[in-house]
Amino acid sequence: MKKILFLTMATFFALSTIAQNNFTNPGFETWSGAKPEGWYGLEMSGLSLTAITQVTDAHSGNYAVSVTMQALPIPVSGISALPGFITNGQININAILNGDINLDSLDFDNIDANTITAISNLIVGGVQMTANPVAVSGFYSWSPISENIEDGEGYMMIAVGFAEVQGTRIPVSAGFYSNMQDVFTKSVSYEPFTLNLTPFVQGVPATELIFAAIAANSAESATESGVLYLDDLSIVTGNSIENISKSNDKNFVIYPNPSQGEFRLNVKENVEFSIYNQLGQEVIANRTYTPNEVVSLKEKGIYFVRVKDQKGVKTQKLVIK
Repeated sequence: MKKILFLTMATFFALSTIAQNNFTNPGFETWSGAKPEGWYGLEMSGLSLTAITQVTDAHSGNYAVSVTMQALPIPVSGISALPGFITNGQININAILNGDINLDSLDFDNIDANTITAISNLIVGGVQMTANPVAVSGFYSWSPISENIEDGEGYMMIAVGFAEVQGTRIPVSAGFYSNMQDVFTKSVSYEPFTLNLTPFVQGVPATELIFAAIAANSAESATESGVLYLDDLSIVTGNSIENISKSNDKNFVIYPNPSQGEFRLNVKENVEFSIYNQLGQEVIANRTYTPNEVVSLKEKGIYFVRVKDQKGVKTQKLVIK
């Protein structure tokens, strides 16, 4: 089991360089054959080892993606199946399966910066960030094959921020989102999630971000697991409103922000929007926003405003005083 955990944890760090401050194909609308563009599973010698599937049951748009455990054609190093896995990058999986690193030296019950650093030595590239990422948000649905929690099914979503410090690439923040204490529960529909990144190194913003999602079954000799569905992912950054206004990526702007309870979105056409609190709970359900419309929130706090237009999904932080 430790080898399986290492394999899933190590692979999610592998990345390809993509657009700044956002994922490529965050809504999984664009596919090349059986793969969503900009996203990858576990592969070896050109053979896909992960069950990644295009699904039409989407949170929005035409498609979403699903991942689940997949049996190997031939057992490798005692492993007969690999977890469902998707990330926006790739890694040299042969280095892991061939035992080029010491699996037993890593403790995945207590994941720390040292473990992440060791794994990241296998990585190249990354999502280039011009603003410090503070969270990853999106929508997911979970469909287990068993209603017995002891059967070991579960899912996890992971994000890690990297930066170069004195010429060395190191992890500076990380976040995890799972439902391991209640994994037998089937999602009735898509649910929002917000994966907050906790800094390892104070005062050092991440300039690179990775994300991965895993569906697994820890039961001995398990060859199948529940199915994890994902859609409409986005990166939340810690930009100030002034920096956002001056940026060249034409992100929407919330104003005023901070707000006393009423605010507008700086958009020129109708867009879809929704608002979530820090716990990932939806406080304003997805609906259409028209230019110059005033939106109201009564309770003070920090919120995340998600906007979807023809160019994709964007998220910004909102403070209500």
